[in-house]
Amino acid sequence: MGLWEGHLKAFASHFGTDVTAYFLFLRWLFVANVLIGLIILVFLFLPQMLYKFLGKAVTGDVAYLEQQGSPGNQSYYEKLESGREFITGKGANSSGWFTGWMYYGDYTDSLIYTESIDGVNYYYNMKVAYLFSYTVYFLIFFLVIAFSVAKSYRTNFIESSDKFTFQYVLKVVDGWDYMIDSVKTAQSKKKNIYRDFREFCASKEQRAVQIPCSEGFVRFMFRACAIFMMLLLIGGCLVAVYFIKRDLSIENLWIRDLLLPTLITLINTFIPFIFSLMSGSLKFVNPKSAVYTTLIMTMLLYGATLGFYFISTMFPCQINNAIESNKVLDCTLEDCWETRLGEKAYSLLVIDFLIGILVTLISEVMYRVIAQFCCQKREEKKREEGKSILPQYDIARNTMALIYNQFLLWLGIYYCPLLTVVVVIKLWLTFYMKRVTVMNACIPTTKPWRAAKMHTIFLIFLFIGFIFCAVLFGLALVQVEPSANCGPFTNQTKVTDVITDTISDLSKESQIKLDKFIMNIIFSPGVVFGVIVILCVAVHYVRVASTGRKTLISLLKIQITLESKDKAYLRHMLERVQKHKSSRRTANACNCDDTCSCDDINGTLGGGDNSTTARTRDAQFLTVPKL
Repeated sequence: MGLWEGHLKAFASHFGTDVTAYFLFLRWLFVANVLIGLIILVFLFLPQMLYKFLGKAVTGDVAYLEQQGSPGNQSYYEKLESGREFITGKGANSSGWFTGWMYYGDYTDSLIYTESIDGVNYYYNMKVAYLFSYTVYFLIFFLVIAFSVAKSYRTNFIESSDKFTFQYVLKVVDGWDYMIDSVKTAQSKKKNIYRDFREFCASKEQRAVQIPCSEGFVRFMFRACAIFMMLLLIGGCLVAVYFIKRDLSIENLWIRDLLLPTLITLINTFIPFIFSLMSGSLKFVNPKSAVYTTLIMTMLLYGATLGFYFISTMFPCQINNAIESNKVLDCTLEDCWETRLGEKAYSLLVIDFLIGILVTLISEVMYRVIAQFCCQKREEKKREEGKSILPQYDIARNTMALIYNQFLLWLGIYYCPLLTVVVVIKLWLTFYMKRVTVMNACIPTTKPWRAAKMHTIFLIFLFIGFIFCAVLFGLALVQVEPSANCGPFTNQTKVTDVITDTISDLSKESQIKLDKFIMNIIFSPGVVFGVIVILCVAVHYVRVASTGRKTLISLLKIQITLESKDKAYLRHMLERVQKHKSSRRTANACNCDDTCSCDDINGTLGGGDNSTTARTRDAQFLTVPKL
């Protein structure tokens, strides 16, 4: 049995495929972060811990232990300041519990070496390990998400097409699990099948709805205005974040550290509520359309707020010149700005979790108690109309909360290597918290709809967000100068210079003369541009080939449909011939009754024809015209 399999079956039996798709997506994120996050723990965190407590250095901060202290020192515990560090990610003077292993600035730029083994000294290059660990991390995540999207799309959109899978027949004939041996499980399975049939029927009814042209035009204009208002709302949130970040000057450490992360978290938590309400008022025939509208608008909101929050720290001069070119502001990078970004990502994750708990308690638990015990008459009236005022699980909003959580991980993991551990713990707690609230406070939706394809849609949105985060990671590597006084890339103009320096060092050690001119050509913009062009051509070729395969698949589907019609026609004709022959044999079995002779019966059946005429008629029945 897989992870949380029993809980997922309970969700499917009580709530159908829509809520189950959310928990499947949560489990997928949990497993992916655990497995892929091991790269960071093994190749960065473990060497850093060994170096911090046991290691030795060839170059760099050889007095690292004495400067930072260790958990065995009393001064280390005195750095904790009233729990603020566990929310903001930092204590007094940016040191405390997390110092030495949590953030980018804590990792050494030294060559960590071991004792001599057989006269050979082995060392660990933290610069190379830091760069390539994150490169491999993002590359593996890219491959995993891309293959997951392709597999899910093939399963839910191509192979499960309603036209060719005979879903009603499969559900009736092959829907029951004969391994069930308990009454409770059998009842859950029965509810699951019943809800599936309701979803099938509801989807068929939605397709049959016809809307007049005039009403359709009015709805289109109303929806266009609503979407424009959503975009204006996103722009207003972005302006608010910019001015508060620019003019933030508060002496109180709690307010100064928590104001902006709390504001961004509140925006990304409550604005999707407004999007969900506006999408629900657009009168979509299919509820999935309202869900997709909410997802797209929420995705734009996340990209705008988080993108601006991180980019304004990485490129302060460019942001200032683009927005307020007539003002001269201090646009220099902070000292050890990478650690500041890591602290911001950590505080955003923690504050999002705390506000998420509060929102869940209010929108699901408290709302259920108030609606059930204070509005009983209204609930009974709604029940008669086939509706309910009790809380129903908001799939779009909760799914986007998971994607937002993953965005924060990808944006901040380069600056906070242990952020993946925080996210794994958060996902684990979220699953069990949502399990309790969904099973005890929420009710199944009163308007059922098929959601078998929702998991694919979630993965597509996640893939889009990953591309956005990967682009920001690439900009941090090639465009932004790393801090000169902290981190593994101290005194480097660009992070990517580590590659050329490492190759040069290897060439010296092995006494191989590498022409620097060739190295400059390999890493020149022209060669890089040529590689990009080749990749674009390859992508275009794959796209054209994919389009051709889609056309071929469509033609094959049409051919299968025609062949099925041919078989149905032939079966019908054979049934007619068989029925005619059966009637003739019945008549011949009379053997000249007292009231009628065999000749009379044959004459009656054949209309006075002789045997030759009857055989001719049988041959006509067997003649099948070409389609």
